[in-house]
Amino acid sequence: MKKLLITMIALVGLVAFSGCSKDDKENDYSLDGTVWKNETDGIKTIKFALRTFTFDYVYQNGTYHEEDHDNGTYVYNPPFIHFTAINRETNKTETQSGRIDGNKLIFGELVYTKQ
Repeated sequence: MKKLLITMIALVGLVAFSGCSKDDKENDYSLDGTVWKNETDGIKTIKFALRTFTFDYVYQNGTYHEEDHDNGTYVYNPPFIHFTAINRETNKTETQSGRIDGNKLIFGELVYTKQ
């Protein structure tokens, strides 16, 4: 019984000290500083910072002019990217996903090109 107790204490000690060290880095993928554009039906631009993004849309056709601006956060886990933003119509947080293939960001039916 005493050997079992000593073995259990030793195992608990091994498990307690075998965790991650301070030097271990988590996978941190960022698109910081990159700009991506799509010019189908207007100009759509996504600009990335460290953990956030901004989206700008400009459409001009003769005298008709439309603009939109949005922002949110993103998580990039190559090749997938997950965008989170507040839907202004519903005031609820929404997440949408896309993927990056080389210099192309594919988001639904839209393809953005890295600038």
